[in-house]
Amino acid sequence: MTMTIEEHTDFVNGSDLEAPEVPETETLDESADDGPITLLLSGNLLIHVDGNGEVIGMPDAPEESAQIFEIAAYYGPRKQRFEGKIAGLEAEKAFHLKRIADHYDPQIKQQKSGLAWLEARFREPLRQWALQNLLGKARKTTQIGLLTLSFRKTTEKLEIVDEATAVQWAKLTCPDAVKVKESLLVSLVPAELRETLKEDSSGLRVVPPSDVFTVK
Repeated sequence: MTMTIEEHTDFVNGSDLEAPEVPETETLDESADDGPITLLLSGNLLIHVDGNGEVIGMPDAPEESAQIFEIAAYYGPRKQRFEGKIAGLEAEKAFHLKRIADHYDPQIKQQKSGLAWLEARFREPLRQWALQNLLGKARKTTQIGLLTLSFRKTTEKLEIVDEATAVQWAKLTCPDAVKVKESLLVSLVPAELRETLKEDSSGLRVVPPSDVFTVK
């Protein structure tokens, strides 16, 4: 079976969405059901992928012990190709998600406004009918047509109308009700304290400077 990497990804994810036709990938070899698949990407980039679509190797890659210039010549172009493809796919994804949102959001908003209009229009007459229908009965639920009308008893609760005023009032009258979240700004710990810092008593640890290696 021959499939592009887009088709392979859809197959793995169980998706039947049509991917854009980009003739940039060719299946060269497909092993046993649980074995790797060899794909040829654009730019003559060979990769091995597993059943989940994860890259697990590149068959033409030099050995780790190869000359460093050979490694750089292999690594550099492929790194740029992957990064460029990721950026392109992320942009394409954002574009399609926006198109989907632009298509469905107004429809969803319209349907929700329809529900809201119905409730605003008929809530009170339905409430009045339910009150009459349930008068003198222990049950609090009744039905009419496809509608289920019910009453429930709520418990008393406090509602904050001015949070700043409420917090100040609570500090004086019931301080346990005030939730305070504290955090430490390590950048403000003086340098002289770091020299005598003990991890077991301070909960802090000094991480010495180091050389961080990156490949860009």
